[in-house]
Amino acid sequence: MITAVIRNFLAAGATALTFFATMDANPTLYIHDKFFVNEKKLCKFFEGKTMWITGASSGIGAALATQLSRHGANLILSARPSEKLDSVAESCRQVSNNENKIHVIPFDMASSHDEIESAVDSALKIVKNNNLDFVVLNA
Repeated sequence: MITAVIRNFLAAGATALTFFATMDANPTLYIHDKFFVNEKKLCKFFEGKTMWITGASSGIGAALATQLSRHGANLILSARPSEKLDSVAESCRQVSNNENKIHVIPFDMASSHDEIESAVDSALKIVKNNNLDFVVLNA
């Protein structure tokens, strides 16, 4: 009886090791994401925090902005001047709870030092008291 229990325990352990060995991610991050993170905790963490996302007009930046606005974050979105950036900001406003502040600062990360400094000054005026929680340099 005991040997059968031990055999089953070892078989389950081997199955778990095989599963984690074939993953393309850190197993601890997988377990944390799968069992400890939920919508309520994400909303509680991001609610009221201010994030500046560069490269927010498409791809990862746009998807991140949409998700964060859904979780209650205040956003500053930046990218090269384009209509795409305004449409991402509008989609963020639609999924947010209307208490979120979503601002747009169009600028190119490859521009001159003065233009980047001007964009930083604009962001600091928006956040007041330098209360910028996260910056995602996605550009």
